[in-house]
Amino acid sequence: MNTKLFGLSMILILITGCAKPGIINQEYKPEQTIHYTQVGTIENISDYIVYMNKGDIIPLRMTLDSHLVELVSEKIDLILKQKIYFRLNKQIDMTAKSISSMSMANKEKLAKNIMIYLSPDAKRWVQYTDFKSVEKIIGIKGGAVSFGMGMDKKEGIKIFLNIKTTMI
Repeated sequence: MNTKLFGLSMILILITGCAKPGIINQEYKPEQTIHYTQVGTIENISDYIVYMNKGDIIPLRMTLDSHLVELVSEKIDLILKQKIYFRLNKQIDMTAKSISSMSMANKEKLAKNIMIYLSPDAKRWVQYTDFKSVEKIIGIKGGAVSFGMGMDKKEGIKIFLNIKTTMI
């Protein structure tokens, strides 16, 4: 599958995905498991589970639409602190050939039916939008988000955003 096509597909999935709550138990064979760097070498991504290792980087693109300020850099690198697995629901043909021959309307229908699942162990899976189940299998107890402003003599005005998760 073309890497650009996969990236576009993942963006559409994240925007339009719908959730089925709960934890699904389903194991996969090692030969069905690939590192995310190998995604471009396979025919149908829904036949595999994809993993990222501790230390792998997930680029985060952040935008700010404001008449007051703008971001100098839209890219922030997130570094994984544990191995994580991803899979798509297997009912959908996600080959580059099948997607490229679809009309835009059919591509939109496809994006609405695709579900992304996450797992810490490739055995217990949850829909990425089911936050309560994600918290259970990842082991998150809670968290906090704080936003504020400050000023000091050395750096001048500072704005901060702190996000913290509490693990079980």
